Amino acid sequence: MGMKEAMKAVMDAMPSKHEVQEQLVQEVGNIKGFLGNVMSDIAHEMTEQVKHGSHELSAALFNGNAFVMYPHTDKPPEHGLPPEANKEQEQQKEMERGGMELG
Repeated sequence: MGMKEAMKAVMDAMPSKHEVQEQLVQEVGNIKGFLGNVMSDIAHEMTEQVKHGSHELSAALFNGNAFVMYPHTDKPPEHGLPPEANKEQEQQKEMERGGMELG
């Protein structure tokens, strides 16, 4: 195989400009969607933090103490874990209590 044939084989194996452009547009769309989700999550968390901060500030101003009792729930926070991970945590708690009840 000569140099010209090798160069032609390499050029034929490369994607066309149009294919590269389509792939790039698709990837940019994926990145936009991901960043939109991340920004939405950040905005939600910041809103919650501002709410908590405002409660603490008002408690400090009116009660003289910034301690605020936030409600506790029986359900553990998911922290972005898949549902399977939460089920595993529940199973571990069952085992610590002595296993599942028969009934």
